[in-house]
Amino acid sequence: MEDFGIMQFDAVTMWFVIEHFKNLGTVLKKVNSILKTGGIFAFSTPSGSGISAVTSMDNFCLNSPSDHFTIWEPKNAAKILRKFGFSVEKIVSTGHHPERFPAIKKSGAQRDSIQWKLTDQLSRRKKLGDTVEIYCKKI
Repeated sequence: MEDFGIMQFDAVTMWFVIEHFKNLGTVLKKVNSILKTGGIFAFSTPSGSGISAVTSMDNFCLNSPSDHFTIWEPKNAAKILRKFGFSVEKIVSTGHHPERFPAIKKSGAQRDSIQWKLTDQLSRRKKLGDTVEIYCKKI
């Protein structure tokens, strides 16, 4: 950080990075130490609550790259992050894929069909995206 001429940052982001750390606790402690109080820590990661995991956690895990060491479920994020000095401000479900829903697979519905559009809306309303963005503040 001395290379930047500062001791702490206003924000730290990790887009599709956090799942690659074997020792998540060490990383979250370090992020906390380099953030100013009230600073923002934002990250995105595959979601353990997305349609792929919900329909088959076994396949979700099997298809996850071997260098993914954590699976984040949005419902557990606040509890985990609080242990490391963060409060969750916002969680956004992203990566919506109607083609991964069993009904779309079975019917073969296409992108411009009503079934596809309704499934996409359902995915967004129920927060079934296969990725998630988590925004939290150092407390």
